[in-house]
Amino acid sequence: MVHISKNLPLANVVWTNVLLTLTKLVSYTKRFFRDNRGQDLVEYALIVAFAVGVVAVLTALYTTIKNVLTQANNALQSAAGQ
Repeated sequence: MVHISKNLPLANVVWTNVLLTLTKLVSYTKRFFRDNRGQDLVEYALIVAFAVGVVAVLTALYTTIKNVLTQANNALQSAAGQ
């Protein structure tokens, strides 16, 4: 919203509007960081992101994990005399 006064020079009107806008922006920012209504949603999103990350890492390392477990199984079977 632009407030134009006929008594003020244009530069003063512009700076007044800039200051009003900055004041509103600071007020909205403070209100945003004090508001905790979306906190649960963020927490659930972090849990899902962690789970997806774990699945992605395990999928990427599947062959390596399979080889290590196969070698361990073979070593145990050899040690047991089978």
